Amino acid sequence: MTVADAEKEAPISRFAYRAAPLRAVRLLQGPVLDRQKLNTRYLLELAPDRLLHNYRVQAGLPSTAAPFEGWEAPACGLRGHFVGHYLSACAQGYAATGDALLLDRLNVVVQGLAECQAKIGNGYLSAFPESDLDAIEIKFEGAWASYYVLHKILAGFIDAFTLAHNGTAMNVARRLADYIVARLARLSPEQIEGMCRTDLKPNPTNEFGGIGESLQDMADLTGDKRYDDAARVFDRDWFIDPLKSRQDRLTGLHANTHIPMALALAKRYERTGDASLRRAVSYFWEITAVARSFANGASAGPRPDGIEKSTGGEHWPAAFTLARTLTPKNNESCVTHNMLRLTDALFRWTADPKYADFYERAYVNHVLTMQHPGYPGGYLYDHPLSPGSVKKFGHAHDAFWCCYGSTVEAYERLANGIYYIGAAGDLRVNLFIPSEFNWEDKGVALRQEISADNVQAVKFTVRCDQPTRFAMSLRVPAWSAGATVQINGEEPQAAPADAAMFERAWRDGDTVVLTLPPRLSVETMPDDAGMIAFRYGPDILAARSDTDLRLDVATASAAINQLKPALQAGHFTLTLADGRQVELVPLNEVADESFGVYHTVGKQ
Repeated sequence: MTVADAEKEAPISRFAYRAAPLRAVRLLQGPVLDRQKLNTRYLLELAPDRLLHNYRVQAGLPSTAAPFEGWEAPACGLRGHFVGHYLSACAQGYAATGDALLLDRLNVVVQGLAECQAKIGNGYLSAFPESDLDAIEIKFEGAWASYYVLHKILAGFIDAFTLAHNGTAMNVARRLADYIVARLARLSPEQIEGMCRTDLKPNPTNEFGGIGESLQDMADLTGDKRYDDAARVFDRDWFIDPLKSRQDRLTGLHANTHIPMALALAKRYERTGDASLRRAVSYFWEITAVARSFANGASAGPRPDGIEKSTGGEHWPAAFTLARTLTPKNNESCVTHNMLRLTDALFRWTADPKYADFYERAYVNHVLTMQHPGYPGGYLYDHPLSPGSVKKFGHAHDAFWCCYGSTVEAYERLANGIYYIGAAGDLRVNLFIPSEFNWEDKGVALRQEISADNVQAVKFTVRCDQPTRFAMSLRVPAWSAGATVQINGEEPQAAPADAAMFERAWRDGDTVVLTLPPRLSVETMPDDAGMIAFRYGPDILAARSDTDLRLDVATASAAINQLKPALQAGHFTLTLADGRQVELVPLNEVADESFGVYHTVGKQ
């Protein structure tokens, strides 16, 4: 397949919508663009020779670079994983911004990895020895997530080819995929089951990530069925069959081991149209996003039986039992990154507003909280929510946790999820973020600008050389209190629930203003009505406080009376049971200070 072929849009015969490609959307000035720019600065600060060091050592090539520390240290079993994420992030950033520096950096790293693969000679490429794969395949342990790392590398090359047009990346990817196919072909069914069985171990070291998804991508890009056959190795009946029959078997499972498995099923549905897989993925979303997520859209906490290798919050509790799972290590960042990808797929299939609502909730209140605003390369692993929490940010050169990799990708693709193109040729806007969409097929550009004080007004301006007929659909979120819409300065009209749609021959300079007065609301824990969080419009609110957040009110509904607006829009003061007043701010504004999201209600 050529680069031109790879750039073509995916067929949408089974989908309500397809996402606008990253190359067609540009973020405009505002807090979201600021985050993307800081992330890009970090990517460009990482020296290629240091990124390549472990790969060169493994391949027997000379390297004088100082290795990174943390999870990219020479003795770490997961070393090399971040480099795959790095390629994906640079490719996504280049597509989203056109930044030539990102493209140059990507090309340098791809070439360095190609030289490592050529030196090894058999198609293998990683920063750890092949014996680590032997251990996973034969003993099912003894190494750390070896196929997970291969997935990150393979996905990085695929993104480098499809988004940044690097032909060398596809050549390297094909040789690596051939190597993987050959390894899997010599395994017995018993070895495959042992290697892929991840539901019986507390924190599985044989976690294999989304390699099933990437191998399917390779099959599509090359037309080689062997890659699809290899991908099916990772489609395990013990995981799929309960989902098909709507049986919840997720309690106690390691969250980010199994979301990539669901993403691979979603990919297979999109490629085959197998309705049973669509139902399985939809049910998986229900029992994670609905049944196991906190107010900020994130999930994962301590393993319910207390047996896990880590000390914290990477596992799922039983459905709707979240009140006792708040720890300083809740909400792994990787989990939310991958849940957004799954939610995006489900929205594209169905156009159901519940998926758009969840996407926004997690995007605004977890993804946008993952980065330290003061310096490049400060990212979160976990995001606590209980009173007296403090975010633990890593540092640029000595962390490189799995969540560093997913976050540098997430911040280069912040323009994803805003605009969608319908199967009927309509345009859908789901997120309200200053941006511009260049709709090449229609010869139309749509500019989105935000005015936010106590009322959020979103202005859309159409640009086109000639009148162009299409339908524009604007999401009307449930958090809005009395939304209105106004076209070309005419009298505002009440917006319908869920979405406002207009079909007309649009002319250059036409405007639509969607006004969204934010609603102040209270959300309770599903299993404890006395544990609450506040929400204002799309924002979950955090109390700037290092002490217990107890309110002297009888019910959750009465708690809202303890809030008073502060001078800054979107900020409030909250009176606690002991008479103290604390400031409540949007969760994505919290950085180094102590805070809490969940409050306790009950008369003293």
